[in-house]
Amino acid sequence: MGVFQNNLMGAAAAAASAGGGDFYSYQIANSCRFISSDSAHMYRTQGTPTNVDKCTISAWVKRSTLTSASYMFTGSGKSGGTYTFAGFNTANEFYYMQDPGTPAPRLESNALFRDPSAWMHIVIAQDSSQGTAADRNKIYINGVQYTDWGDYSTYSAENADFAINTSGDKIFVGSGGASDGNVYFPFDGYIAEYVFIDGTQNDISDFGETKNGVWIPKDPSGLTFGNNGCYLKFESSSDLGNDSSGNNNDFTVSSVSAHDQMLDSPTFNSSSNGGNFCTIGGLEENTGGFTFSEGNLKYAVSTNQRGFIFSQGVPETGKYYWEVRATAFGGSEDQVNIGVCQPDKMRDNLTGSRGGSQVSGAGGYTFEQYGGRAYLDGTVQTADSIGTARSAPQTFGFAIDRDNNTFKWTYDGSSYSSTYAIPSSGVLAPFLGSGGGSSTASGVFNFGADSTFAGLVTAGGNADGNGYGDFSLAVPSGYVALCAANLPTTAEVDPAETDDDYPQKLFNTVLYTGDGDEVSPTVGFQPDFVWLKDRGTTYNHMWFDSIRGVTKLVCSDRNNVEYTIAETLQSFDSTGFTYGSEASGNTNTNTYVSWNWRANAGTTAANSTGDIATVTQADPSGCFSIVTYTGDGTADQTLGHGLSVAPDMILVKNRDQADSWAVYHSGMGNAAHLILDTTAAYTTSSAYWGSTDPTSTVWTTGNDGKLNSNTEKYVAYCFANCEGYIKAGSYEGNGNADGSFIYTGFRPAWIMTKSVDSTSDWYVFDNKREGYNVDNDELQANNTDAETTTDMIDILSNGFKLRIATDPNVAETYIYLAFAHNPFQYATAR
Repeated sequence: MGVFQNNLMGAAAAAASAGGGDFYSYQIANSCRFISSDSAHMYRTQGTPTNVDKCTISAWVKRSTLTSASYMFTGSGKSGGTYTFAGFNTANEFYYMQDPGTPAPRLESNALFRDPSAWMHIVIAQDSSQGTAADRNKIYINGVQYTDWGDYSTYSAENADFAINTSGDKIFVGSGGASDGNVYFPFDGYIAEYVFIDGTQNDISDFGETKNGVWIPKDPSGLTFGNNGCYLKFESSSDLGNDSSGNNNDFTVSSVSAHDQMLDSPTFNSSSNGGNFCTIGGLEENTGGFTFSEGNLKYAVSTNQRGFIFSQGVPETGKYYWEVRATAFGGSEDQVNIGVCQPDKMRDNLTGSRGGSQVSGAGGYTFEQYGGRAYLDGTVQTADSIGTARSAPQTFGFAIDRDNNTFKWTYDGSSYSSTYAIPSSGVLAPFLGSGGGSSTASGVFNFGADSTFAGLVTAGGNADGNGYGDFSLAVPSGYVALCAANLPTTAEVDPAETDDDYPQKLFNTVLYTGDGDEVSPTVGFQPDFVWLKDRGTTYNHMWFDSIRGVTKLVCSDRNNVEYTIAETLQSFDSTGFTYGSEASGNTNTNTYVSWNWRANAGTTAANSTGDIATVTQADPSGCFSIVTYTGDGTADQTLGHGLSVAPDMILVKNRDQADSWAVYHSGMGNAAHLILDTTAAYTTSSAYWGSTDPTSTVWTTGNDGKLNSNTEKYVAYCFANCEGYIKAGSYEGNGNADGSFIYTGFRPAWIMTKSVDSTSDWYVFDNKREGYNVDNDELQANNTDAETTTDMIDILSNGFKLRIATDPNVAETYIYLAFAHNPFQYATAR
């Protein structure tokens, strides 16, 4: 089956700048870029400490290079002395150690951190005088204390001195410190808001807080820094090592230039601070032999005919602009193709003509400088009137308009090409194709964080239409940078717009342990749809909702009628639910997962919009509803769904008969359907979804008994795409353990996938069971199997990446449904 197109809620999306400036009460304006190949770092020699047994480090970091040892903020003694590392090892595990010691602290995470698309906050708070070993070295990641250590889990000896705060020893930012006091395993990426506290083991609340489900920074300037304390804000490009703590503990800068002061930041406001900017490296499989540097903004490739897909989707509403300075072409007739692509189409064509950009049907929408021509889905267009740019170096600007579905380009910022058509919906990602020559091609991108292209030209000083970023060329009117402040999030769920209806108040996964009597798990809101599963046994999946009422359940793994069982779900409570003694949901000591959705707190509405009357409950986003109705057995009947837009996925169950579940997905359209309680591939039949796709008010049903038998009762669960909260989409698997990356536009909290091309299970993942990458345990909605721990996916700040060569990542088309933990513009890296 081909690549699916999805219609997102573009009309409802609210620009982040509308309210985002008030969301972050404290702004971080700048970061510093550290380039490992240059051994870039900063250092100073510690003076007499306030207390050598107590110190705290806090910093925000954004990784670039993965799978190599990369240490961020550390210390080392003189030759033969002690040294300290804090950063990531070659397996992408967080790693902290001091050597020597008796015992030396040495901590290595089970979690893998390989998300280069967003910022993360790391705090190391230490006090060796603590009587409990685990309290001597506290590691916090994005506001949560990390305690799940793997191969190494040794804490400091009681009352041991910390080398990183020892008089005469060096302290480093951007590198590990070797035992001879020199740079070691330098960091590759960005660091912002580096704070070192001498003499205090600070609490995490000194550096950040959770606001509407988002971890945000606090102003640290009022903290007591102690003798060796320092505070690097990177606010002066001419003095990046300046200490703002008041101690004048300035750092010496080595291989860090003025142009390494970056606008890329963990926060954004409503005027000048754009926050997290797009970069080019990352999560898609690199089949083209590209290398990336300069904070994932520079590319180089020495193999002919290669392409690369960036790990950032372009929102389906708005106009976006970025630049690239091509520094070398691969030969006299080499072509660099700059633009966007449909990732699912392009993924298998990256070694084709010009990296796939000139392969027909590969989903590329680009221009190439050699002939001054556009390529639309691989088809060459007539040379444009603005001509060619065959010499290097050369700066190009690319402007993509997703409101009018066009793109154009410029060489000088004033003369633009004609406009060329792009797809009207679906995921498009920035893309680069190279080829036609024989030697190395290279260039540097600018999405607004650095208009010097890593020091190659003088800064341009051109902001986008909202005042964000710094571009070399003039930004065309109405176009904006691809940065956090400009990413759309539907206003109804935007954490900056609502205190009550942001994603974590509409969906939440809860884990609990049964007691055999009565349990009341805390969800954080009053749920209206509760889906329970025993994680360790073969009990059924149980679905309850507040329209049908307590004790009434249907099972996603069975085609049975609706059950009424007295000791199952007893009540939908204001902060969760209560479950009775029934064994499937409450066996003593058994562990359970509960997936919980909020609709309208049990308040229903009669809906007579369609041919068949329905009763509905819709959540505040307008994109999830529960519907009940009684069938009439007539084909092509319409039913009101209660949403504000057309649903992209509908799950229907006959409550009165032993019929299977029917599944509609917008990617397949009304002619096709899937069955939730089986592994079957999709089939087609007009008896399921009638003759038309759903509209913003109704969906259409045929007269198959699974959806519409006369006098029989049904329940339906309807989902529509919602920027920053819900995505019902599709992807093409690649059959590789370095699997496909699927951009959702948010950090997922829950994902369900299913191949439509062949028999496969309905895989369900969430961010709570295990709760870290890559061990995101899976359950299967279509059967009663216990939870498995096979490593399958990474859940990331802006989507998910498959990490297995088999299901759910064979070379077939999959549909998926995902719900957000946070919209991408507010998400932290995992």
